[in-house]
Amino acid sequence: MALSKYDSTRETTNLARVARIILGPCTDALRAVLKKEMTPAALSHNVKVFMANLPKYTKPPMSTTQLQQINSGDYSNFDIPLLYVLLRNICSIPEHRLKWGNKPSPTDRSVSANIERIRLVRNEYYGHMTHFAIQDTEFINQWKELLLIVIELEAYIGSSTDLQDAVKEIKSCPMDREVEQKFIDKLLLIEELQDRIASLENTKVPFLLKDISKWKEDDKVFFETHSFSSMLEKVRSQSYVMFVGVPGSGKTATARHIALILQGVGYDILSIKNINDIETYCDPRNPQVFVIDDVLGKFGLDVTMYNILKKYEDILTTPKMSKTKVLMTCRELVYRNEKLSTHFLSQERNVVMLNSKDNVLNDNDKLKILARYQLGSDVLSLAEIKSSSNMFPLLCKLFSSKPNFKDYGSTFFISPVPCILEELDYMSTESKKCYASLVLLMVNQNKLSKDILDNITNANGESNVNEKKNNILKACKVRKDMEGFRIIDALSEMEKTYTRRFGSEFTFIHDSMFEIVAFHFGRRFQGLILQYMSSDYIAHYIKLETFDSENIESEEKTCKDNEQIKKNTVENSVIDLCIKLQGSHHKALAERLYIDVENGEWYNVFGNEALKRPSVVRAFIEVMAEKPYPKLKSLLFSELKHTANLRHCVNQVDRFHVSGGTERMINGMLINERFSRYYETSIRAISWVIYQGHNQLLQYIIARTIQENNNSYDLFRNSYNECKEHYPDEIKRGTNKGSEFIPDNALPDEQESDTDNVSKSSGDDCMSGEQDNDILAVILPP
Repeated sequence: MALSKYDSTRETTNLARVARIILGPCTDALRAVLKKEMTPAALSHNVKVFMANLPKYTKPPMSTTQLQQINSGDYSNFDIPLLYVLLRNICSIPEHRLKWGNKPSPTDRSVSANIERIRLVRNEYYGHMTHFAIQDTEFINQWKELLLIVIELEAYIGSSTDLQDAVKEIKSCPMDREVEQKFIDKLLLIEELQDRIASLENTKVPFLLKDISKWKEDDKVFFETHSFSSMLEKVRSQSYVMFVGVPGSGKTATARHIALILQGVGYDILSIKNINDIETYCDPRNPQVFVIDDVLGKFGLDVTMYNILKKYEDILTTPKMSKTKVLMTCRELVYRNEKLSTHFLSQERNVVMLNSKDNVLNDNDKLKILARYQLGSDVLSLAEIKSSSNMFPLLCKLFSSKPNFKDYGSTFFISPVPCILEELDYMSTESKKCYASLVLLMVNQNKLSKDILDNITNANGESNVNEKKNNILKACKVRKDMEGFRIIDALSEMEKTYTRRFGSEFTFIHDSMFEIVAFHFGRRFQGLILQYMSSDYIAHYIKLETFDSENIESEEKTCKDNEQIKKNTVENSVIDLCIKLQGSHHKALAERLYIDVENGEWYNVFGNEALKRPSVVRAFIEVMAEKPYPKLKSLLFSELKHTANLRHCVNQVDRFHVSGGTERMINGMLINERFSRYYETSIRAISWVIYQGHNQLLQYIIARTIQENNNSYDLFRNSYNECKEHYPDEIKRGTNKGSEFIPDNALPDEQESDTDNVSKSSGDDCMSGEQDNDILAVILPP
C-alpha cells in the first residue's frame, strides 16, 4: 500500500506518451533537419572552427564525448540538447521572429521556431516537473502541438510521413508500467549540456556561420571596381593587407568580399576584434582568413592597438601557415598619423589606399554602383558624378533606402553630412521616438538591445542604463517611462537606413552615422556627451571653443595662424564632426577627465591638449581640491602592478618616436623599471603629469601634499624606498612650511597658457633648481 501513490495511472501514461514523442519522432525530425543542412564531414569541420573561436575561459557547449560523436558522423546518437546547439550555431537556419533562445510567436511556423518549441517542451514543461502526470485535456493539446511541429518539419525535410504517423500511433498505443518509466526517466534526465547551452546564449564568439550569411546578403550589391583585380592579387600574394579609406568608401565591404572569395576556395573566415586573437585561434592545419575592422582605432590612433600590432609583426609577416591571410581596415585619417611613417604597416605592398589615384572610383564605377542599388543614371549628371563624395558607396545605400533623401537630389552625393544632419533635425521634432532611439544607441557605444535596456545593473543593483535612458529621453522630449520594446521597435523601423541588426542587438549601419548622430545631439547637450561617451571619443572629438581671448600655442600648430582659427565655419565643424565645447562646460570636462584618470585612461587625459588650456587646468585643479587627500594620494602616487591598467599604460609608453637610448630611458622612467632579484615595473599617474609638462598641476599636487603632511614624502615613496632611510636627506627635511608653500600661480591665471609655463626655464618657475631635482627623482628609477 505504501507504493500506491507511485502506481501507473492514466495521467502518468499521458506523460510517458509525451516523453516518447519528444525522444522519438521529434528528436528524429531534428536529426533529419541537421542532415539536410550539413553533411557529417562539413559538420565536423565547422564544429572545429566554432570551438576554436570560442572566447577564452568560455565553457565549451559540447563535451569531449559529444565531439567524438560529431566526428563519428553518426547523427543517430545526437540528443536534443546537442542537436539544438548545432542547428542554432553551426547551421545557417534563419532565426525566428523573436530570436533564438526565446519562446516563438504562436503564429510563427518557421523551421527555427519549431526547433525552439521542441527544446522548450523538452526543458521548460517537463525537464523540471514535480508532478509526474499530465491531465487528459493538457495531453491532447500538447499532442496536437507536437504533431503539427513534426508535420511541418517533415514538409521542410521533404521526406515521407513516417514521423507524423508515429506520433499518431503513440497517442493510443499500449504502454505497460516499465515502458512508461523508461521514457519518463529519459525525459527527466538533466544533462550537463543544458547549462552549457544557457551560458553560450550570452557568449559572443568571433565567428559564426550565421554572421557570414549576413555578409553574403550585404555582398549582393558589391561591385568589383576597375581596380578590384589588383586588390585581390595583392591579397593573394601577401600574408596581410590593410584597406585604407575615408568612412563610407567601402573598406569593410571590400575586405569582406575578398574574404568570401577566399572562402569559396577553402578558407575559413574568422571575424575578430583584436589582432592578438590570431595567435589564439590560428589553425596551422587549415587555411584561414582573419578580418579585423578599424585595427588602429576608430576616433583616432589607438596607441594600445598600435603597439599590439608592433608586437605581432612576426605573426603577420610570417604566419604559421603560408596560406593564412589577415585583412584589416583603417580610416585614412588614422593611417596618416605620423607615428605610422616608420611602422611595418606602412609598406606599400601591404596597403590598399581606396582613394589613391589608381584605386579611386571612376565615373563608370559610380554608374555601376548606382545600378546595383537600382538607382538610375539620371540621379547624377556626369559633372556631378565627378564631384561626388568619396563616401559614394555608403551614400548609394542610404539614398536607396530612405525616400526623404531623394528630395536632396544630387546635393546628397556631393555634400552628404549636412543633408543627414538636416534629416536628424526633422526627426528630432517630428519623430522624437526614432531620434531618441538613435541617441540611446549612440550613447550606449553603438550597441543596443531590449536586454541591455531592461536588465543591466551595476554592482549596487542600480540600473545605470535606466538612468542613462531617462536622461536621454528627457533631453529628446520623450516620456521617460517609454518601454524598452518601443525603443527597439523604432530601431527596427530604421533598419537598413540608419541601423542594422545582429541577432537581438542593433548597431548603426555605419560608423560615420554614429559620429553624425553624436555631433548632432552633442551640439545641444554637451553635458550628456561628456557624461556618457567613451574616453577615446572625449579625447578625439571634444574640442574647446576658439572664439575667446586665450592664445593657445598647441592649437596654433594645427592652423597657419589665429585668423584661420577665427574663420572656422559651421561647415568645417560638420566635416570633422568635432563638438566645440562651450566655456560653461569646462568644469564638466574637468570632472570627466578626473573620472578617466581614476579609470587608468592616463594617455587620453594627460595627452589631451584641452588640459593645457588655462580654464580647463583651473577647473581640473578645482576638482582635485574637492577630493579628500587620501583619495588623491592613492590616485596619483599609488603604483599599478600586474593589472590590466598597467599593461595598458606600458603599451602607451611606446608611442615616443625618439632615438633608441632616449626612448628606453623615458620608457624606464615612466614604468619605473627595476632589476632586483626579478625584473619589476610599476606605473604612477604622477609620472605622466610630469612627462606631459603639466607644470601647474604638478605645482598644485606638491603644494597639496606638503600642506597635508608638512613634508613631501608621499611624492617619492614607492615600493623600492618605503623605508625612510632610502630618502635623500633634502627630501626627509622637507619644507615644513605647510600651506605657505602654495605658490600664487598654482591655480593658473585665465590669461596665461599652461604651455607658456612649460617653456619657462627653471629659474623663472616657482620652484627652485633643488626642488626641480627632487621632482625629477619622482620618475627616475632608483
